[in-house]
Amino acid sequence: MTPPYSPIQVPPVIVTGGGKRSRTVVYRAYPFLADWLHRAIGRQPWEVQGSARLSYVDPVSGQTVVINPNGHCDFTDGRHLGAGRPLTPIVVEAGGFAVQIWPRLHRRR
Repeated sequence: MTPPYSPIQVPPVIVTGGGKRSRTVVYRAYPFLADWLHRAIGRQPWEVQGSARLSYVDPVSGQTVVINPNGHCDFTDGRHLGAGRPLTPIVVEAGGFAVQIWPRLHRRR
C-alpha cells in the first residue's frame, strides 16, 4: 500500500466483518518501519510495541468502522540479553481514538 520511500510501510490491510450478520467492520494493519529507516536508526538497546484504534459510525451504512493498526520494532536486531525491562507504557484513550505503546529496554551483549 505504501511506496518504498515511505518511512512507514503499511502492507495490505485485513478486513473482517461488515457482512449481513455483522454491524462492525474491522480493518487491521500491521505497519512497520521501512528497512532504510530501521538501518538509519541503527542498533539500540530498546524495542517498541504498540497499537492504535480509531472507531466511528459510518453515516451512510450505520455500521461501526474500526481501524486497528499494530506494530513492533526491535532495534536490538535480536542481539540482547534476556527479556528486557518493560518501561512505563504510554496510553492515550480519547473516546473513539486510542493508542497504547509498550517500550522495553534491553542490555546489549
